[in-house]
Amino acid sequence: MEKGSYINFFAQPSRASVTWLIAAIIFAVGFLIYSNTLDVPFYFDDAQNIRDNKAIHLSSLSVETLALAVKKSSNPNRPLANLSFALNYYVHQDQLAGYHLVNIAVHLSAAFFLYLLLATTFALPGARVVGNPRLIAFLGAMLWLANPVQTQAVTYIVQRMTSLSGMFYLLSLYCYARGRIGQQEERHWRGWFVAMVLAGLLALSAKENAVTLPFFIYLYEFYFFRNLDWDWFKKSIPWLGLALMILAVAGYIFTNGHPLQAILNSFHYRDFSLVERLLTESRIIFFYLTLLFFPHPSRLNLDHDFSISQGLLEPFSTLPAIAALVGLFVLAIALARRERLLSFAILWFGGNLFLESSFVGLELIFEHRLYIPSAFLLALLPVMLFRFVKLQTVMIAILSIVIALSCYWTYQRNHTWREPLRFLQDIADKAPTNYRPHYNLGFEFKKKGKFAEAIPEFTKALELEPRLLMAHSELAFAYSQINRLDLALHHYQKVLAITPNDPAVLYAVGYVYSQYGNLPQATLYFEKALRAAPGDPMLMLNLGTLLHKQGDTTGALELYRKSLAIDPGNAQTWHHISIVFLDRKQYALAEKYAGKALEINPNYIKAQRTLAEINRLRSTYP
Repeated sequence: MEKGSYINFFAQPSRASVTWLIAAIIFAVGFLIYSNTLDVPFYFDDAQNIRDNKAIHLSSLSVETLALAVKKSSNPNRPLANLSFALNYYVHQDQLAGYHLVNIAVHLSAAFFLYLLLATTFALPGARVVGNPRLIAFLGAMLWLANPVQTQAVTYIVQRMTSLSGMFYLLSLYCYARGRIGQQEERHWRGWFVAMVLAGLLALSAKENAVTLPFFIYLYEFYFFRNLDWDWFKKSIPWLGLALMILAVAGYIFTNGHPLQAILNSFHYRDFSLVERLLTESRIIFFYLTLLFFPHPSRLNLDHDFSISQGLLEPFSTLPAIAALVGLFVLAIALARRERLLSFAILWFGGNLFLESSFVGLELIFEHRLYIPSAFLLALLPVMLFRFVKLQTVMIAILSIVIALSCYWTYQRNHTWREPLRFLQDIADKAPTNYRPHYNLGFEFKKKGKFAEAIPEFTKALELEPRLLMAHSELAFAYSQINRLDLALHHYQKVLAITPNDPAVLYAVGYVYSQYGNLPQATLYFEKALRAAPGDPMLMLNLGTLLHKQGDTTGALELYRKSLAIDPGNAQTWHHISIVFLDRKQYALAEKYAGKALEINPNYIKAQRTLAEINRLRSTYP
């Protein structure tokens, strides 16, 4: 291939061949760098939204089941995301690869739509792009596709909400741009506007962030089709006001008519106030920028440990960060005519971060929030390089190296996600003063039966957050499993001091006393647990077992029968009744109830052994 021929290829008038080649490259490279995510397990919010979300666990497809999946999920305001999870479950159940393949496909499609949007935008006169627009757009889309920051929006299954919304957001803006071009050329424009509206509604139905789309369509029109015409801007103010009014009404409806109260309520369970959040976010936005332009895996984390700004100078960087944010906004306005793309990219970045980085009491920082805000910002890199560096082949080589390095870092970061202990350890190591990663790591050790390893993590979580009752409960359980019963009781009593009527903890204390051999004390706590949860059939069964061990077969039978009245399908309870009658040497009744247990569960080995023992005793003592 002759020097520069690959550059000329992008300039060919046959757009279809270029577009298909670019699509193939995006999908091939994208799948390669995410190919090691197909077995990444469910984490954190995946549980409530997918794994444990009964509403989406479809066994059949019908309008009714799909409607329930949309409405009864934990995020009913995100129907499209819920619907996609429901269809995923219907096809794949708990097979992880199916969920990840959909997430990857969404991300690759979003990257392709970004390419189309950038190529269209860069070809507009107002963009003032030096060089081939499609080549620069392709490089910009590849930088966005391969950036390791995007792994949280792609590899974390539940964040399909973000990527799906982002995909349709980009598609909607692209359709608008094509519609406006078609309108100017007086051909094929109405269909594009219909597609714009549909894609916009789909974006909003995946995540509420897409509510900013009308504003950016307006800004895009003002920047690239109206050439910053202030006369047009003045005439359009009523329409802008109408759009803002619609947004206000939507917010009013979403908050059940109490927007201010909803905002204040969102801070009730946070360890920061509204003012502290606003101050802190000014610093976080600049941290986001450093992540985008140096996304080494060692800097990426699911749960960042970010200090809260207590005042304008606490820490000192807060005030400079606020000043810099104001400066960036002023710069964007000042450069609007001279550097239109740079100005638009700054406003795009800040505007798309606004909802999740301002007054709503969400978590302070998450990398997936950069998914859409980063789109135009990363595309600026090839735009600026092609403008200021004359040797295009050198620039393409440099950008190719950057893209290749990003691909490697993305693959490397995805590898960390694959094994829960490694992933959770990575989070804890990068957030040493954040209690949650240590608690989560301890919980994972507990799930794997590694109680000795779990104890230091739960202890560390308690040191960082002394009010964390869950850590006391988990420590107590872990100590009970390594026969440190004194320490188990100590931590359970800490929990009971705050929640004295928690049936699960009362039962756990009783269980520890039973391990000690102190059956009367164990009985006392089991009875307290049953008073706290009087309709719990398992508590009745366990208290009955304890009474039986102490020779109170009458009390045991009474509890077993109460348990069966609530849960008649529990084979274990029927078997325990059989044991009572066996101890009383009432073999016929013992046989009857053991048989009942086996009717419910033919593979119940203990009931089989009891039945064999009954037959042996009958033959020995007829």
